[in-house]
Amino acid sequence: MDNFALEALVREISPSLLQKQIQKIKTLGRTGFVLGLRSRTNEFLMISLERPCPTLFLTDRFTSSQREASDWLLTLRKYLMGGKILSVCKEFSERRVLVELENYRRMLSPVRLSLVLELTPAKANAWLLNENQEVMASFYPAHAGKVLRTWKTQIHSSWAVDRISKEDFEQWALNSGTLGGRTLSRHAAVPAANGGKGTNSMTAILRSKPAQSPAGLAGMSRYFVQEIFCQELSHPESLWERFQTLLRRVRHGPYFPQLYFLKGGHRLSTKPTDLSEGLTLGGGGQIYVSPFPLDCLSGVERSEFPSINAALAKVYQIRASNALLVATRNSQLSQVDSLLKKKRRLLMNLREDLGRTEGAETYKKYADLLYAHQHKSPPGGKGVKLVDLFDVDQKEIEVRLDPELSLIQNAVRYSKLYQKARRSIPLVASRIKKTEQEIRTLADERERLAAAVTLEGLRQAGSASLGARAGQGSSNRPDKTGPSPTGHGTTRHPRDVHDALVRKTAKSFVSSDGLTILVGKSSKDNDTLTLKIAQSDDFWFHVAGYGGSHVVLRNPQKLKAPPRLSLLEAAGLAAYFSQARNSSKVEVHYTQKRSVSKPKGSKPGLVQLRDYKSVSVKPGLPSPQPG
Repeated sequence: MDNFALEALVREISPSLLQKQIQKIKTLGRTGFVLGLRSRTNEFLMISLERPCPTLFLTDRFTSSQREASDWLLTLRKYLMGGKILSVCKEFSERRVLVELENYRRMLSPVRLSLVLELTPAKANAWLLNENQEVMASFYPAHAGKVLRTWKTQIHSSWAVDRISKEDFEQWALNSGTLGGRTLSRHAAVPAANGGKGTNSMTAILRSKPAQSPAGLAGMSRYFVQEIFCQELSHPESLWERFQTLLRRVRHGPYFPQLYFLKGGHRLSTKPTDLSEGLTLGGGGQIYVSPFPLDCLSGVERSEFPSINAALAKVYQIRASNALLVATRNSQLSQVDSLLKKKRRLLMNLREDLGRTEGAETYKKYADLLYAHQHKSPPGGKGVKLVDLFDVDQKEIEVRLDPELSLIQNAVRYSKLYQKARRSIPLVASRIKKTEQEIRTLADERERLAAAVTLEGLRQAGSASLGARAGQGSSNRPDKTGPSPTGHGTTRHPRDVHDALVRKTAKSFVSSDGLTILVGKSSKDNDTLTLKIAQSDDFWFHVAGYGGSHVVLRNPQKLKAPPRLSLLEAAGLAAYFSQARNSSKVEVHYTQKRSVSKPKGSKPGLVQLRDYKSVSVKPGLPSPQPG
């Protein structure tokens, strides 16, 4: 988040936070926390410390991630629950927010506490400080036990945006080089007030030398630096005046918050990068938040929002969707890559087999020579030297023999090897051609998965991939009696056995999030589904207080909590396939499979849960239903 965007946000939401009492404190995934505020309407202060994209905003909607409470969260609940917010402020040059609180809960006299939020991308963190500004707890424990310097003495640099003098600004502008081909020169002569004599260090001139990025001021991003330099300057004071105008607008408004979609538009990223000003997206794109329109970005796609808080909430929503998209894409790419690796290994083996079979003429030559020289060697020899009747120079060659066979029997053996090799050449060549086509198809599917920028696009690409893989698997996977892909022995692919077991024991559904839901068909099938088919990270469901099917929600991304829609649909299936099917609302227990065990000697379908959560749902089938 840009420093000026954060400054505008703090000024915007501070009046809404003052004197509000903290009613709830919950986790926000693995890298954040939420302060629930007591008010007439639901208000939650969302604080994400995910590096490199920390953020802060107010919202009226929040769904708990249901993670175990950390030491940080327990400390906050101990000292901040019931406390009132006295002030919210930030140093103008830093992305660090100070929330001062007062709490009467634990003592008769008020206790003053400070919550410091460091929202710098590379070192995002949060600290809880006592009255003496000593660290009581920190979000990332590497800083625990250290004494934080007093808030008011954090910035000493005279090159911060709110402290820089006009002379220092001129020196900075000279040292900044060029922007967009425009260079500031200390020695460019201009007409002066004393009759045209002298020079001025703030004159802008154009040079043919390639542009260099300017050094930034503390607290100002490169886009605001570009905003200062982007217009043609008519007099020496223009840069300084433009700089002061920007600072006044950041402090006092008016604000017209903008989301800029830079370099490739609104696309999503597969991996995080180190940011200082925006959220990086796929294809080299980036989302940049500004409190008002910037002239230097006038030609960039953008969206305007009614408040800076709404703009930052939208960025967080995009990031959350991006995280789910990346996890789903990586899982599907991993499956395709694994199959591609197997196909390429098979292709290499087939080509080696073809190379061996293409030497079949040698077997025929050995057979003919042995027939012609059957008197040359007695039985039991490991080899024999024969005159090569097919060579112009009639040189001798050595033919290897099976010592347990006679010379004629060895000739017959080589003749059979020749016939077998001749028959296998077209078969192996055909399999090579088919495998090469399958590899091309899988490579195309991989490109489609990598290029998908929405969950719907991933589902479509994933469905095509699964269809292609199903067709390919039937062409090269052996059946119960057929040869293996390398031509040695008989085998059956483990995936075939697993899929057959799933079809036999469970009904299969697909949730709205594209996750597979399996429902046991009988008590014995429930045991098989839970104990043999389900993975430890899968989510397990069963209706509370009634007999019914075990339900398993697949979790290939190893999420800590199921997506909300998938959770409700799986729970609805558990209620539907139970004795409580006709009830209007049913309580369903759910947990991860690792928490489910079967007591020794218990009857089929009976299990015990180490821990679980509950949800109330209406029995029903999800859409689409299985065919």
